[in-house]
Amino acid sequence: MNNEYDIRPVLLDYPRHRRALGEMLERNGLKADQLDTYYGVYDADDNLVGGAGAKGNVIKCVALDPQCREAAITNTLITRLRADLAAAGHDNIFVFTKPENERLFNSLAFKTVGRAAKAIMLESDPRGIEKYKEHLRQLALPAGDTGVTAVIVMNANPMTLGHYSLIKKAAEEARRVVVIPLDEDNQAFSYAERRQMLADGTAKFHNVAIAEGSPYQISAATFPSYFIKEPGEAAETGMELDLDIFCRHIAPALGATVRYAGMEPHDRLTAAYNRKMKELLPQAGIDFREVRRSEFYNLPISASTVRRHLAGGDFPAAQPLLSTASQRYALAFMAGQALRRELDLTPKPGLVDRNGCGSHTDMDYPLMVRSIAAVRQGLPDFIKLSPRDINRPPSQELGIAAERLMFQATGGVNTHKGALFSMGMTLYAAMSLLTTFRTLTPENLRQETALAASMYRGPENENPVAARYNVKSAYATACQGYRQLYESWLPYYRAHRAEPEVETKTLLRIMAELDDINILRRGGRDAAQWLKDRACDLFNDYSAQGMQRFCDECKERNLSPGGAADMLALTFLIDSITTK
Repeated sequence: MNNEYDIRPVLLDYPRHRRALGEMLERNGLKADQLDTYYGVYDADDNLVGGAGAKGNVIKCVALDPQCREAAITNTLITRLRADLAAAGHDNIFVFTKPENERLFNSLAFKTVGRAAKAIMLESDPRGIEKYKEHLRQLALPAGDTGVTAVIVMNANPMTLGHYSLIKKAAEEARRVVVIPLDEDNQAFSYAERRQMLADGTAKFHNVAIAEGSPYQISAATFPSYFIKEPGEAAETGMELDLDIFCRHIAPALGATVRYAGMEPHDRLTAAYNRKMKELLPQAGIDFREVRRSEFYNLPISASTVRRHLAGGDFPAAQPLLSTASQRYALAFMAGQALRRELDLTPKPGLVDRNGCGSHTDMDYPLMVRSIAAVRQGLPDFIKLSPRDINRPPSQELGIAAERLMFQATGGVNTHKGALFSMGMTLYAAMSLLTTFRTLTPENLRQETALAASMYRGPENENPVAARYNVKSAYATACQGYRQLYESWLPYYRAHRAEPEVETKTLLRIMAELDDINILRRGGRDAAQWLKDRACDLFNDYSAQGMQRFCDECKERNLSPGGAADMLALTFLIDSITTK
């Protein structure tokens, strides 16, 4: 390499460095893009004249000013990036770039996987696409079987009755149907959740197989368009590249001759993709079949509509649009959302919030976020029910497995054990009602929760602190169907929903009425009564200054009303999943 140049990391967090990077990329006809790391080439005057970066396992924004376009510089840049990415655990590295750069990356041992008029995709693993094709071949019809194999590529975020209807239609018309979910995790539902929804939701179809997703399914979210000037051109290029890979590699590996997709009356990008499939697939000998969307009350069933209802805290509106297999994942989503609302409520006396750790030394906000993700991950298995499971007790083993996920995420810190139990019992009851096609109302959910809890025999059943102070344990409270929540806290929250500070005041009402085991364990009966009295006074005469004093006092006394926090999150959850 020319000794006049120095290669070192660009400090992406510094505005001056980001600005210099943007200017260099613009000189080379590229746009700044999301990056985890970037190696810059600096000349003798410390000017940024080139570089290469990466986001995840994708190398991007490779650019060099004309005066430093030397093979040695490029080799050094890519070698350093590959070493960093390999150290981060990426065994296959991808490059999306202009076709004129193909020879350069081929010389650096990257293999071209797919091509479009304005972009190519390359990978570092010489057997990357071949290994995926081997997986697909396992799903193909046996040799000699001349039946039709159909493919559906879908996001299923989440799986709706519309997705189910599309798969059912294909299963009726083809010998084998292979469904490929998009392998993306930056969505409301993770890849693992979406794939499991599809597997559970199609279990009754003997001729349907769920393939593993892969980087070889390119979506608008995964196609890096930093080297395409116009947004419309970038979208079209991404589609063409995706379909080239499908026709060149995926369809032949499966022996597929048909691809199904649902009609798209609203989303312009999806509709454009359907048009592109209609244009390009027949050129590769693949029939494209566009199926009319299933409707609910004369409106097409849409996953985006479901997500909007869930994000708005309205599970009853989303539930009729969901496949049965998806409902437990949607309920777990609502649980995660309720826990996050409780966590984000700030300030809170003695509890972790956005401002600090409250009375805790072993918890902070990022830890609680990780814990919530783990709770959400564990709940779907715990609350899984089929018609034959009705009136069976919740599984102690699955409850402990969900708890184990939480402890793994927190390094052994008990962040949400109480919430996991209360939400687990509640959602188990909800699934029992949904499995028997009953609407979730506060009344029937309370009754069903009490029944589910009474059948449960787990470690939560005994609590020495509750016995010592003669108060109800978490288990006993659940067996009563969370009487205080349904009779006091939920009605109050719903009646005052539009008022300012309603969430904070609901928490104060809970603290004033609940025999909180956490407070009794930390401070005894006197501390518990002090907390109740203080919360009651502040509930009746609320002020921000008073709340801050209460927070300071709880921290001084080392009190943390974790039981009240769990009940607040449970109130949010029950409000979101039952009829209003």
